Amino acid sequence: MNHDIKLTDALLGATHKIESLSGIINVEIPSGAHAGDVLRVKGLGISSLQNKNLKGDILIKLNIQMPKKISKKSQELIEKLKEEGL
Repeated sequence: MNHDIKLTDALLGATHKIESLSGIINVEIPSGAHAGDVLRVKGLGISSLQNKNLKGDILIKLNIQMPKKISKKSQELIEKLKEEGL
């Protein structure tokens, strides 16, 4: 499953609500997440064909959504981060 996150969530970490086969679950996005990182949620995926009580994992591929426009204030803050080497 693919999941879009904001740039700030990738940098700082966040908790996202994601719909699964078992209902809505909270998934922790770790700080420093990269585009293409895959998070694993154990035991909440599709049931095994051999054993209905055994469920697989959910794999969540992160896509970082870059803003199309940023405010002048945001641009200034990003410039400061750039000066600090981030």
